[in-house]
Amino acid sequence: MRIISIPSIRDRVVQGALRLVLEPIFEADFSDSSFGARPRRSAHEAVDVVRQGLRQYKHRVVDVDLKGFFDNIRHDRLLERVARRVQDGQVLALVKQFLKSTGDRGVPQGSPLSPLLANITLNDLDHALDRGKGFLTYARYLDDMVVLTPDSQKGRRWADRALERIRREADAIGVSLNAEKTRTVTMSDRGAVFAFLGFDFRWRPSPKSGKWYPNTSPRKKKETEVLRRVGEVLRSHRDQPVRAAVAKVNAVIRGWVNYFRVGNSRQAFDEVKYHVERKVRRFAAKKAKRRGFGWKRWSREVVYGVWGLFDDYRITYRALPKAGRQPSGTITPVR
Repeated sequence: MRIISIPSIRDRVVQGALRLVLEPIFEADFSDSSFGARPRRSAHEAVDVVRQGLRQYKHRVVDVDLKGFFDNIRHDRLLERVARRVQDGQVLALVKQFLKSTGDRGVPQGSPLSPLLANITLNDLDHALDRGKGFLTYARYLDDMVVLTPDSQKGRRWADRALERIRREADAIGVSLNAEKTRTVTMSDRGAVFAFLGFDFRWRPSPKSGKWYPNTSPRKKKETEVLRRVGEVLRSHRDQPVRAAVAKVNAVIRGWVNYFRVGNSRQAFDEVKYHVERKVRRFAAKKAKRRGFGWKRWSREVVYGVWGLFDDYRITYRALPKAGRQPSGTITPVR
């Protein structure tokens, strides 16, 4: 369960205006390792950074989960970090008033200003881990973060050091690590997998060339979620014509597919496409007061042509730079 605070229209306008003022000030100082809720940056770029780290054989992975991040941020620590770049007392008072609106701790979710404040809170951590850039790969999307190092004696020490740095920073802002979900994975181990931004990452050999690569596929949980949403849409539109209900289904499927089409999603797409078509056919059969799914009654031309069910499950392959050699020399330690 998460506490979601939906501001009134007046508050939303004020917070949006405040973000327009504050965002350029802090953008100049934000790390390149931060991708969440920032102009011209996306989750797909964060996924590409992680894939590139795996291609560089950084197979010691620290998968971090912050427990109740938005709900537990200390206001004094956050306001202190805002005050480093903002000297206007009225602006600081407005930010404080916004924070206090939902209690003594935490940043209320569901508002225009919350993502920016989250990035400000973790900016010190970003720059601390950036000191190891070249030897370690670090990517963060709001409170979701991952660190990759080589699976060597030195790399394991750096992974442990990075996890300890994250733990200290979390304690400083009033947040703890989720002990059940935070873990260290060695990708060269049999069956090793970790999750980031809805994708499962595995290190697998290509069935064609035999060359190992970072396999990036939608998490099974994400497939289940989108199919459940499709079912809910159809149930809530049972009194509508088939084409009208299908249009609502398309809005759900299109967004899901567009997000996951950058990975190795062919198998997941085939499964989702089959089950979505099955649900739509069942919906149409019930409206016609018939049993089954109408496999013989309605051809695919009817389902995808006449009814207009979404059918664009193409994969988009994003070009990645070639993996370079591992750096050598002295690495500045994280303090």
